[in-house]
Amino acid sequence: MVPMRIRPIVRMVAALLVFQAVTLHAQITSARALTKRIAPLTGQPVPPARPPHASEGAAAGPAAAVPLDPKAAAAAKEEAQAELTEAEQKKLEWLKSKADGGSPFAQYELGVKQMTGDGSPVDLVSARKYLEDAKKNGYAQADDKLKELSELEKSVKESAKTATTTAPPVPPLTPAPSAPSKK
Repeated sequence: MVPMRIRPIVRMVAALLVFQAVTLHAQITSARALTKRIAPLTGQPVPPARPPHASEGAAAGPAAAVPLDPKAAAAAKEEAQAELTEAEQKKLEWLKSKADGGSPFAQYELGVKQMTGDGSPVDLVSARKYLEDAKKNGYAQADDKLKELSELEKSVKESAKTATTTAPPVPPLTPAPSAPSKK
């Protein structure tokens, strides 16, 4: 038998051993082992893939969406705005109000949206303004996006130069003079 003075100590040691056994079991049992018991969902239909947005196509990248003519740019901006869903317009309006209120995160997000055309018409001038404001307000990621925007603007300018450069005139095709036939 255990003397009376030692019984509390024995109880504490037993409790400590039980506690260590429980925590050891929790450490050994991984999350994967715990989730193996959960049966996978079978027979559930796979949700259909969403249709691609107009701005996600290969020909509809930011460089292709920026017309050079100011009138064409305004018309394209109005057309793109009309394509936005009502929810996207509300989200964009909310983001603009927060960005104009001085929120660096909202300024960054709005600048990125306007740079990429994701949920917003492509507007590189406005994107630069919002990204510069975000950088001024201390948002660190804005600096990287400004560098990316500068590269995008360079590529747009280069593509505009190559589009306006005309190819040298091609002389009209005339048939070669035929040799006189000997009869």
